[in-house]
Amino acid sequence: MIVIFMLNPKRLVNGLKVEKTLKNKLKLKVNEEKNAVRKPKARIFLGMSFYKILGETKVYLPKTTKKRLEDKLKRLTNRNWGVSMEYRIRKINQLIQGWGNYFKIANL
Repeated sequence: MIVIFMLNPKRLVNGLKVEKTLKNKLKLKVNEEKNAVRKPKARIFLGMSFYKILGETKVYLPKTTKKRLEDKLKRLTNRNWGVSMEYRIRKINQLIQGWGNYFKIANL
């Protein structure tokens, strides 16, 4: 998957040229449904979004991503789930460790 962000709407022409090159010269399929021309902050890509502050691009996690983690934690800590405490703690640790490693580049 290739993602092209255009911060300046005036440079949209360059983005469209890149898309045309991908289609015609490289013979790659471009999914029209997933294409969008928006500012990076308006797009969620792999659970993350981007913003720019003082000329530096940063990564942040949208509310939907955080909500998914909360929902998974609630499911794992549900009292009606008939598993041992050891198993429950192991699963919670796996979730938190995996989530932390995946999103470690983001500003939480």
